[in-house]
Amino acid sequence: MYKEIALDPHCLSEFHYYALLKSAFGFESGRYVVAPTKEWVREAYQCVKASSISPTKQKSITNFLNKLQREKSRPLVLLPADRAIWTSEHGYENWATWVKSQHALRQFNAVVSEKEQEVHINYEQIIDGDNAWVVPPRFGLIKPNAIFCLWWNRFCMWARSL
Repeated sequence: MYKEIALDPHCLSEFHYYALLKSAFGFESGRYVVAPTKEWVREAYQCVKASSISPTKQKSITNFLNKLQREKSRPLVLLPADRAIWTSEHGYENWATWVKSQHALRQFNAVVSEKEQEVHINYEQIIDGDNAWVVPPRFGLIKPNAIFCLWWNRFCMWARSL
């Protein structure tokens, strides 16, 4: 189980959100940015270019955004099937209207934005450990190799008993 986080692409006009995106999302963190990847990256790219971040930091963020679009094996931004169907039926005008329409379908675990609204959390609230952000502990799963080893040991013990 993972947390579906709606991250406002306008947040990437501040460098600390870029660091948050790199470090706090993905399989290991139990959180994914939920959005149509291409549209979300395009909007974030425009916000970064229009920001007052230094050119070096802008280049770092835009390179990362380009990589996000190409990443297929370990994505940070994904769109579940039900949300993808809803998006294809209703379109994507911009992130703000898309998030509102997605709430009609199903709520997000958290909406991260600097805009002042009651359902949104911001960077400071995340650092303070907001309940919407915290991922509960997960039970460790036995990896396939471990399962094979257990099976092989039991098979060998059974074969010796013959």
